[in-house]
Parts: sequence; C-alpha cells; structure tokens
Amino acid sequence: MRVIVIVFLFIINSLVYAYITGQGGILSELGTSFVMGIEKNFFITKAVSVNTSFNYAFGYQSDYWFYFMVTTTHHFVMPSVSLSLYIMRGKVKHFEPYIDSGCGYVLAVLRKNGLKGKIETDIDNGGFVKMTFGSDFPIKSPVLPFIETGAWIIIGVDGSTYTNFAFLSGLRFKI
Repeated sequence: MRVIVIVFLFIINSLVYAYITGQGGILSELGTSFVMGIEKNFFITKAVSVNTSFNYAFGYQSDYWFYFMVTTTHHFVMPSVSLSLYIMRGKVKHFEPYIDSGCGYVLAVLRKNGLKGKIETDIDNGGFVKMTFGSDFPIKSPVLPFIETGAWIIIGVDGSTYTNFAFLSGLRFKI
C-alpha cells in the first residue's frame, strides 16, 4: 500500500511541474542537419526531470571516395528518454544550468546521390545516446527559453557510429 501511495504522489508531483518543450537546432558531423522536436518534461523533484521526446533531423552529408557523393539524411529519433539534473535550480535569478543524458531509438532514411545520377535509398535503424548540458532562463512567464549543447551519438545496426555536435534552443511551456 505504501508503494502505491508513493508512486501516486510522484505522478501527481510530475504532472504539477510538467512542461512541453519545442526545440530546434543543428547537428554537425560529416555534414549539417537541422533538428526540431517536441519534449515532455516531468519534474520528479525540483532539481530532477525525466523527459520523453520525439525529434526529426534533416540534412546532408558529403563523401569523397573516387567520386563526389551527397547523402540526404532523415533521422527520426523516437521515442527518446532522458534525465536532466539541475545544478543550481532556483539559486541564481535568471540562470538554471543542467546536465542531460538520454537514449532512444533512431530510424534513418538515407538517400545517396552518386555517380552518373545513380540514387540509392537505405533505411537503417539503430540507437541514440546523448550527453548535453544547457541552461533554462527563468522569467516571470509560463514560457521558459533554454539553450543546450553537447553530443548526440547515432549508432546504426551495421555498426556505424556518428558522433554529432549538437546545439539546440527552444521554449518550455508550462501546462
């Protein structure tokens, strides 16, 4: 019975401090991808948030191997789960830094334009791991702007690994 009460209190607490986040930014490895997504933040305590998100990244990569080849990439990061740890939540007036780490599933659609107009389309699944740091900028409003930077690592089933530098910014909307 105590376990049920504790779980219920965590759920109620999470819903009271829930945010919906709209985010956009850049991923950069062999090429550049523009990423946009939506995230739901559940604050377990004042300084700990469990997040779930869906992101879409679109971009281009260039490879030089006997000829010039451009790959159009579409990455669907779904679902992704992460944990945010706020370092100084509520201690500084307009600055709330945090560390965020998470993982998820990635579905990638790669369209390769190669020699003599030959086009190949590959569909690849894999995993996603991220380690970022950022800051919320609390203002007296139900909307919180934030920035975030770090690494997003996409691991394909074929063993290929792409470590991307990530820079994101967006808004958190309190519900």
